[in-house]
Amino acid sequence: MSSSVAVTTGASRTTGGPHGREGRPANGPHGHHERKSRPGRSAAAVVAASVLVAVLAVAATASGASAGAGSSLSTAPEGMAAYAALLAHYRHRVGVLRAEPSRQAARGSTLVVADPSGFGRTTVAAVASFVRGGGTLVVTGPTGEALLVGLLGKRGAPIWQPGGAGTAFPARGQRLLPGSIAEVAAGNGGTWRPGSGTGAPVLVERTGTGTLMMSAKAGSGRVIALSDPSVLDNSMLARADNAALGLALAGPAKSKVLFDEAVHGYGTGFSALPPRWRLATELGVVAALLWMWSKARRLGPAREVRPPLDPPRSRQVEALSLALARTRDPAGAAAPARAAALGLLARRLGLDKGGAGADPARIRQAAAAARIPTEVVEAVVQPVSDEEDVMEVGRALTWLSR
Repeated sequence: MSSSVAVTTGASRTTGGPHGREGRPANGPHGHHERKSRPGRSAAAVVAASVLVAVLAVAATASGASAGAGSSLSTAPEGMAAYAALLAHYRHRVGVLRAEPSRQAARGSTLVVADPSGFGRTTVAAVASFVRGGGTLVVTGPTGEALLVGLLGKRGAPIWQPGGAGTAFPARGQRLLPGSIAEVAAGNGGTWRPGSGTGAPVLVERTGTGTLMMSAKAGSGRVIALSDPSVLDNSMLARADNAALGLALAGPAKSKVLFDEAVHGYGTGFSALPPRWRLATELGVVAALLWMWSKARRLGPAREVRPPLDPPRSRQVEALSLALARTRDPAGAAAPARAAALGLLARRLGLDKGGAGADPARIRQAAAAARIPTEVVEAVVQPVSDEEDVMEVGRALTWLSR
């Protein structure tokens, strides 16, 4: 029999299908399965992108060292760079403190804590040790009230109250300031209401109802509290006798004056970064970790996109031929397929009884009239004698089933 009829098996009915010519998957010659992405990966990527946007927003609006209120490193109106420059000009030893003050450097030194933005118990304890060791503390602004409570106690510390002193004058009987200071200009930073301790007013309003500056002894040192931090800032230092007040608070020439910058976020190491930049860095690390987690390879087997593929066509045919060879009865093995093919052919030709018992000559004549290939007809009509005939019956059954 001729073998020119194309045969396809049930494993792959068309050569252009997803299995290819040898039953291979369409996505590659080696049958690789695609890995299905988990929903958590996409969510992590979205969160990482959102955090990155937040980082850029914080970094864009983050202020540098020139924008810290009360900082000697700031040239902004609310900074104290001008005060630090004034002290240096008058031969004071000006320094910047980025950590907690030490007791050893206390005697004869002045520590300026201007409008602090935050401090913990360790800072209060270190400042208290500095003052009791003979140092002078100048603290300004309402945020310094908590520091005063830690040093003088709740009963001895003054209480900040809103309002503006406008102009303050030396209190009667005070001995802290020289007589050359006649008046001090202030803004609207509030005033002190004296506590019940040993603190004494130094600068007061004309009416005497509000106190701009107070002084109290603490151990071997002294605490000076200014209610309004603007008195010594860049915008007010040149007014009235404010500059003279700043020099008087620093003590005699060549004495050491330390500006505490740790309370403004300018510490050492990572804490040396401004608060907003630290936040931006921390958010950036979170975004990087989320991105790496979303890109990392998952443990365990890959999840298949498609169901398992059928074996290649050549292997299926080889397995079928081996099964037929073991029967040693090609005619019996091909009988069901030959009967099915004969029934399909009879229905095409309009023969009665499904072609069973029909004259082979009549079948050939009708098939020729219907233009059915001769090899198909002969595979069905001729008896099966060997394995090649079995293959021809299979090809004929495939052709008639289309």
